[in-house]
Amino acid sequence: MNNQVRIKFENGQEEIHQQGVSFFELSKIYQSNMNNPIIAAKVNNVCFRLDEKIYQDSEIKFIDYNDLEGHAMYKSGLKFVLYVALKELYGKSADVMFYNSIDKGIYTKIVTKEKVSETFINKLKNKMQEIIDKDLPFTKQIIRNSDAINYYNSVGETEKSVNIENATNEVVTLYKLMKYYNYFYTNMPTSTGVLKMFELSILDSSHLILRYPTPRSNEMIPDYKHYEKTLEAFETYRDWLEKIKVPYVSNLNKIVADCKTKDFILMNHIISENQFFKIAGRIAEKNLKNKVKTVFVAGPSSSGKTTSAKKMAVQLKAFGLNPFVISADDFYKERNESPRLPDGRLDFESIDALDLELMDKTLGKLINFESVQLPTFNFFTGMKEYKNEPVKLTEDDVIIFEGLHCMNNRITDMIPKENQYKIYISPFPGLNIDRHNYISSVDLRLIRRMVRDNVYRGYPVEKTIAMWQDVREGEEKYVYPYQDQADDILNTSLVYEIGVLRVFAEPLLSSVPVSSSYYQEARRLLGFLRGFFPISPEYVSRDTVLREFIGDSIFH
Repeated sequence: MNNQVRIKFENGQEEIHQQGVSFFELSKIYQSNMNNPIIAAKVNNVCFRLDEKIYQDSEIKFIDYNDLEGHAMYKSGLKFVLYVALKELYGKSADVMFYNSIDKGIYTKIVTKEKVSETFINKLKNKMQEIIDKDLPFTKQIIRNSDAINYYNSVGETEKSVNIENATNEVVTLYKLMKYYNYFYTNMPTSTGVLKMFELSILDSSHLILRYPTPRSNEMIPDYKHYEKTLEAFETYRDWLEKIKVPYVSNLNKIVADCKTKDFILMNHIISENQFFKIAGRIAEKNLKNKVKTVFVAGPSSSGKTTSAKKMAVQLKAFGLNPFVISADDFYKERNESPRLPDGRLDFESIDALDLELMDKTLGKLINFESVQLPTFNFFTGMKEYKNEPVKLTEDDVIIFEGLHCMNNRITDMIPKENQYKIYISPFPGLNIDRHNYISSVDLRLIRRMVRDNVYRGYPVEKTIAMWQDVREGEEKYVYPYQDQADDILNTSLVYEIGVLRVFAEPLLSSVPVSSSYYQEARRLLGFLRGFFPISPEYVSRDTVLREFIGDSIFH
């Protein structure tokens, strides 16, 4: 029995196999229990490729793209296939830039002599499908740091060589597909055959959207909806970074290494303040034509809504307006009246978690200059409290109403359209790790939230990660669909912020034990953070959005 291992599957099935049996061999036994192709396996919360082998008794959980790690691997595999297909069709001078995620896809720039067209899309898609149908291996290669640097310098991807130089490891992991090498900061699938579903959509003559199924898309590729203003926010910030010659993390790290952080942070602050000033000016201009009674400020979790609303109030005062800030969070229903998810847990992400009837009455009284007592929601007791003095606005007052759902028609319809102004806010990082790896705005918001939850609420990282999928599902249902209704988009991303967040987040993530079901996600985020040189928060102004998460904000 010494050369045998006992395998227990997630469904309770147990089998005896020879030591050295591969996950791939076992996946063939278990595949009939899965709706989609198995992409990897987990043992003790650690993710393994299917070509790896087992030498001890193990409990195995097979995963597909509906799992967090599985989804990351699926996206990385598709990106690599697209890269190889482009090189095969158009030669080594062709290139692709994966810029950012946008509405369930990846905003992708194509660099070839041929323009992106229906013909181009069909050609590229067919080549990708050919590579997938051949079920070609993604071969894992552990190579010396110096060899990887030389390779990326030789193919002109110097930003990658600098990233490797900045890493402390003596070896790096690359993946090989056909004759091409690359890496995407995740494990890769064992082979291309699992990447069954993908789609390409034209955006313009040099850009396309790479689309794929998501953990919440019910085994389908979601339709792409174009949000022009959101994309413009990404592009505007990216253009500025190109102008100041900081398109990649390696450029930012050099600023830190050269002790030029202070001036760079101040420059970021000016750019951020300029956004607030311009939007406040447009609100003031509209106010001269149609009295603006309410400014709605909405955006996904950890966008910086609270600070942005209060900063906007200061800017509007400078234009002679008299703003009054209200938070939608104070209108939550009492805990015993809150909606619940199918599994019985409270659903705080739904708009139906808000007392919309009370909100409507309150806003109605305020805009009609009637006296009203505003509630304050006590999150410890789960009850609204009425301890504030009654409020009565004047004709010169402007309500700034901020919250997750404040772009939803069920709230904005409470105010006549001609008397409202809508601002959608979110971080739209224009900085890229390298040409093939972007900074996810979702990851940035998650890191912001875990730091804030720890600083202000004492939550462990695992609790934040555990809640995050419910948060994301709520955003996709109740927040993202309304972003195109915004009069303005406010980008709350700061180029340097991940370096600052690393100082706070790294010890929190390092404390997640291997026994935790969130261990793999914590390790992934740690790997991401460690690509940034740490930045001291000492030069971060107390009125920036970042202070909402790391503490010491003048608005808190």
